[in-house]
Amino acid sequence: MKSATADDLRVRRVAAPGVIPAPQEPMNTPTVAPEVDRETAIYERPRRRFGIRGGMSLPAAFTGALVAMGAMVLFLSITAGALAAAGIINKSGTAQTTSIVRATVLTGVGLVVAQFLAYLWGGYTAGRMARGAGGLNGFLVPIAAIVLAAGIGALVGYLGTSVHLNYSFQTTRLPIDRDLKIHLGIGIAAASVLAMFVGGIAGGVRGARWHRKLEMKALRADEDEDLAP
Repeated sequence: MKSATADDLRVRRVAAPGVIPAPQEPMNTPTVAPEVDRETAIYERPRRRFGIRGGMSLPAAFTGALVAMGAMVLFLSITAGALAAAGIINKSGTAQTTSIVRATVLTGVGLVVAQFLAYLWGGYTAGRMARGAGGLNGFLVPIAAIVLAAGIGALVGYLGTSVHLNYSFQTTRLPIDRDLKIHLGIGIAAASVLAMFVGGIAGGVRGARWHRKLEMKALRADEDEDLAP
């Protein structure tokens, strides 16, 4: 049995004796969404936006580590070329300056700068791939690089041969005297490791920020649509 329509109810109310019909709203009045529902929609959009964003991603971290290790070779070559052009080392990579300490310090500074730039690049790659949690993925990049280098070294050693990898904390082909390594090596190694993690985190945050900027533009457009009358 069909329910009574609004017109039938209106006719019945008018026809009933002694009953004064209540004023009715026009039928063509547009329906306005409650203010509570509109506010709920505004606050729910950021939740949905963060729900679809990525979190920690091991593939992104290992990809960033590979990028950082490749970039490290490039930046070390540039650093060695700059030191040779400045007369600090010769083409064979040995110090030709009279001050070995000066050569060691300048080489250490170049190593730390190259380390920072390489892992800034790798962290940026991880942040862009994972879309979210840029700082965390950038932090995982140097850890993944150390794991990769150690794994490759162990594999090659197990196969019965030798390998010499350019680990991020080594001073390969740089003019650092053996005796000076004892006194300056710890400081240079600590600064290099710090540069790895600082560069990775900074790059990861920067890479994830690219996605956040796009999401904020879309969020503002959605908010304007929700607030439209």
